Amino acid sequence: MRILVDASQSACGAAPPSRNSFTQRLGALLLDRTPARSDGQGSGNPRDEARLLNNLLKLMYDWIDSNREFLFVKEPQEVGVYKNIMRDACVKVSRSLSRDMQPHKLVILCLRFACAWCLKIFQGGSDGEVISRECRRRYRLGHLALITLNRLSMSGNLAYLRRAPEGNVSTELVRIYIDRADEEFFTIIRRYEDIFTVIMTDWSGVDTIQCHIKTDRMDEWFLQLMVTGSRWALERLKDIVVYPSFREVLSLVFKRQISQP
Repeated sequence: MRILVDASQSACGAAPPSRNSFTQRLGALLLDRTPARSDGQGSGNPRDEARLLNNLLKLMYDWIDSNREFLFVKEPQEVGVYKNIMRDACVKVSRSLSRDMQPHKLVILCLRFACAWCLKIFQGGSDGEVISRECRRRYRLGHLALITLNRLSMSGNLAYLRRAPEGNVSTELVRIYIDRADEEFFTIIRRYEDIFTVIMTDWSGVDTIQCHIKTDRMDEWFLQLMVTGSRWALERLKDIVVYPSFREVLSLVFKRQISQP
């Protein structure tokens, strides 16, 4: 997974640094205190802990709501699915809550959990759990969590918890080399190009995909994709096609697609 950050936004678009540290400001946000009154740690008071967890959950929900476009939400109920994932993350993280736990670490742990759980969808092969919609949702949420973590570490700007990543629309060429011995994959891209493009568009969120089968100077076959979309969607697609289990997962989802009436 590529770790991307928009340098111009991190350096120029971020709010001016405050006298209070990132730890203090994030802790204050979760504890409903001013940074000057917050030492970046929980008090151990049960009421403070309850308020901390409630504010953590609200912050994660706001983060989802502000990134609907990036998450490529097609159906209203999808937002609820994303929020349920982050609610589970908050519950798991809350179990590590201790009296000396620094509140800002809870946010980082929630985002790291989203990365670890969501991005494993293409790792280690499929085990039957992968379906098109779940794959799309988990991958995008993990990608968003990774970008958010990177931006927070680069700038310390809390606005990135409520600001969607931006990227201009552009067109790029992407190559996928083809093993002619892999008859299943070759059949999919040769005879079912329309289904292939629908699957790839769903997974990545790009706007359009045009496919062309070509050979290079070494007579190696490859699939050339002319892809148009946002910067983040293009990067998602590039990452997807290089995962070791990409063809296996594609085949599984393809069979599910063509079996539907």
